[in-house]
Amino acid sequence: MPFRAERAVAEDGSVDWVVVDVDSHELHVESTTFLAGRQLHQGEIATVRGRGCGGGGS
Repeated sequence: MPFRAERAVAEDGSVDWVVVDVDSHELHVESTTFLAGRQLHQGEIATVRGRGCGGGGS
């Protein structure tokens, strides 16, 4: 079941990215939600590496 990213343009002109099944064009909900979250937090500096994932040092 291959998937691909598609641009979705709403009636108001806003653009979002969604992930769809190539054959059925059904949304892959988890991936689409992930992409929406990345767009929402695009300007934030914090990363997973910066959150102290067990490397000692602090």
